[in-house]
Amino acid sequence: MSDPDDTPTDDQGGPAAPAGGTAVPAPVANRTRFATPGGRSRFSAPPAPPAPPTTAEPAVTPAPAEPSVTPARAEPVAAAVERVGGSRRIEPDRAERGDRAERAEQVESRGNSPRLILAGLGALAVVLAVLVAFLAQTLSRSGNQEDRRQEALDASRDNVRAILAYDYRHLDQDYAAARAVITGPLRKEYDTTAATKKMSQDRVALKASLSSEVLNAAIETSNADRATALVFVNRSVRGSVFATPQVTLDRIEMTMVRQHGTWLVEKLQMR
Repeated sequence: MSDPDDTPTDDQGGPAAPAGGTAVPAPVANRTRFATPGGRSRFSAPPAPPAPPTTAEPAVTPAPAEPSVTPARAEPVAAAVERVGGSRRIEPDRAERGDRAERAEQVESRGNSPRLILAGLGALAVVLAVLVAFLAQTLSRSGNQEDRRQEALDASRDNVRAILAYDYRHLDQDYAAARAVITGPLRKEYDTTAATKKMSQDRVALKASLSSEVLNAAIETSNADRATALVFVNRSVRGSVFATPQVTLDRIEMTMVRQHGTWLVEKLQMR
């Protein structure tokens, strides 16, 4: 039996040419021929080239893994259990406490609402009372001032008629009426000018009389106890020496003061 690897060869170790003279190339190149036991030759594949040297990667030390933290499990109920001296006390959580506080505030606010309303109404009533009292006082003061002003105006009319009037038939009575509405230095001046004995004798001899008609009057200034009035007067003088009454228009300014509830003339002058 022939070895399948036994192929005829020539002197150079290559395959022998077949009959006819044509050489057949070797089917496998670079094979090494070697002898096997028994004198047979075999071909083997050339050894593989050595692998190129590789550069070793630096060793990397892995970072230590962080310890895993297991999240705390939420409590199934809204309460925290606290052990105190071996006993258990249940404390409501913050949300529940907040809800209770809010409900308590709402209840308290509803309970305080009527009180606040009553307090506000009470304060408003006090303010209104003070305002009414102030208005009443103001109106009263204003009314009093207006009354005093009107009193002074009426007194100015009456006083000027009393001072600027006389009749030779009752001079003493007329003088007394004039003195009754005059005060201060004006009374002394009246006694030394208008009510003298000599003046009285002349008026009797001439059968003289004087009357005054108030045309208009106005208050220029006034306060509680003092006023200035301007009076327009027609003075009419009659006597045996006059065929007709002698009429003159006078503008008289009077300063009056209030004494014991009566307005008296303190100063009188023609203007």
